[in-house]
Amino acid sequence: MKRLNQPTTRCQTYVDYVLAPTYSFTRDHYFTYILEISIAHIQMLRRQKIIPDIHASTLVEATTKLYETGGTNRTTPNLKTYFS
Repeated sequence: MKRLNQPTTRCQTYVDYVLAPTYSFTRDHYFTYILEISIAHIQMLRRQKIIPDIHASTLVEATTKLYETGGTNRTTPNLKTYFS
C-alpha cells in the first residue's frame, strides 16, 4: 500500500515548461504584494500576542529589507518542492 504522504515526482519537462514559467511570473509579479501582506500579517500576530514583539520586530525588519532591495538575491528554488 502506498503511503499518502510520500513525495511525488514530476516529469522534468513538465516542471521546466509548465511549472517554471508560472512560478517565475508569480514570483516577479506578486513579490511586493506578498511582502506587504506578510508585514501586515506579522503586525496582526504581534497585536494579538501570538508572537513576541522581539520576533515580530526581527521578521518585519527582514521583510522590509527584502521589500527595499526588491529581493535582488532571489533564486529559483527547486520547483518540485512548490508544485508537488
